[in-house]
Amino acid sequence: MKGPILLAALLVRELVILARGTARLPAWLVRVAVWFGAALTIYEPNLVQKFASAVGIGRGADVVLYLFVFAFLGTTFYFYAW
Repeated sequence: MKGPILLAALLVRELVILARGTARLPAWLVRVAVWFGAALTIYEPNLVQKFASAVGIGRGADVVLYLFVFAFLGTTFYFYAW
């Protein structure tokens, strides 16, 4: 039960950061999307499997792995392409 409480606290923290005006909106939206996605996945674990089946991937764990690989590549290109 600690997972959802921690994620809710992180979402509240993000709202406080936005309210203070210290966050850049694109980065803030990405962070909120990640926390919200994590909370949704914890709340409804079968959702990832349903999404995997819908896009033709066998397991939900593979979808999570692919998303992490794409996120890693995206951040790597962003930081090292200058």
